[in-house]
Parts: sequence; C-alpha cells; structure tokens
Amino acid sequence: VASPDFKQSAFNWALDILTYIVLAPVVEELLFRGFLLSRWSSKWGMRKAALISALAFAIQHVDVLGAFLFALCMTILYLRTQTLLIPIIAHALNNTIAVATLFWGRHDIDASARGAIDHYFSTTWVGTLYIAATSPILVTYIYRHWPKKDALPPYILQMKERSVSIEIPSAG
Repeated sequence: VASPDFKQSAFNWALDILTYIVLAPVVEELLFRGFLLSRWSSKWGMRKAALISALAFAIQHVDVLGAFLFALCMTILYLRTQTLLIPIIAHALNNTIAVATLFWGRHDIDASARGAIDHYFSTTWVGTLYIAATSPILVTYIYRHWPKKDALPPYILQMKERSVSIEIPSAG
C-alpha cells in the first residue's frame, strides 16, 4: 500500500479502499492460489508449486519476506479448506488492517519524495518488529500444515470426487 494522499477526493478514497480491501484479495487469490498453484502443482508437484507461487506473489510486494510467508499461509488455508473463499476473506482482513494502520494518525505526512522516504524509514522498524514477532508463529503454522508430497489442489480433488460419484448403469 502506497503512502496515502490525504488531499484526494472522497471518490478516490473509496476507490482506493475498494481496490486494496476487495479487488486485490479477490484477484490475487484467484491468480496465485486458484490458477498458478493449480497449474504449477500438476507440472512440478504441490510443494514446489506452493513455494514458487508464493515467491511470485511476494515479488510484487514491498515486504517480500512478509508477503512470502503470508502467501504460504494463504496456500495452506486454500488446501485445507478446499475453497478460495477463506483465503480471500483472510487476505481482505489483512489488507484492511494494513490500510487502517497506514491511515491511522498519518495526516501530517509530507507529500514530497523526501517526506515519503523519511516516512518509509521511520516506519520500517515497526514492520521489522512485526515480522520478528509473527514469523515464529507463521513458520510453525507452515511447518505443521505443509502439504504432503502427493497433495493435489482442491480443484483437481473436487473433479476426482465428481467423477467417482457418477454412477454408470450396468448393461442388462
């Protein structure tokens, strides 16, 4: 999430919030978990696909390490619940917290490039502390729920279940 422009119109505020909290989670989860993870798992296996899709997700974010761990958690949520709805909701809640903390008490931000850089470095320690505090929890969660080597994506599992449930009438 970029530094906020507190002088923008209410329409632009609403559009930004809609983009960060609704559109981004839906699009990113559909792309990285729904499409890429499923495609790459059939090509390379679930474990490698989980790592590569998480890395692809992370490199488009400023906090690469945090985004990578977050993406692995969203992958595990997707695999365990067998629906993209839960990771989409979790992603939206995460973005809601990020947007709220960004706007919380930051009406005095200097809009210049130097002000943006100063703001970034002044808040970096908070992000570092947050990652240091949450990483052990996230890594433990990922380790405990890491997909088995032969794990299949929910889409393939659901297709197999549907094909098994179709009864073929016997001749005669």
